[in-house]
Amino acid sequence: MNVDSKGIILKNQKKNQENSGHSPTAHHLLGLAQKHQVYIGLIVILVFGAYLRSYHINYPSIGYHNMKENEYLSMALHYFNNGFSLERKVFFYDDQNFNTYA
Repeated sequence: MNVDSKGIILKNQKKNQENSGHSPTAHHLLGLAQKHQVYIGLIVILVFGAYLRSYHINYPSIGYHNMKENEYLSMALHYFNNGFSLERKVFFYDDQNFNTYA
């Protein structure tokens, strides 16, 4: 490209920017959004996926398919209530003395 064509291209870009009705900052942001639309799309998908995973995060884990999760949660509950110990204990609701070891 020669110097004249660069000048014409810059003038055309300025005219397009003036005719678009956007401020220079908004025009710059729109250009960045178009340039990085793949990354913006991935971020939107990741945020939506995190929302779906954390939607019912406070629900209890019950059922046969959550057996390992229940074991880890019971150990975490024991550590939270009684502090860390070297013994691996599993909490069962019918064990009043909490003498059950895994």
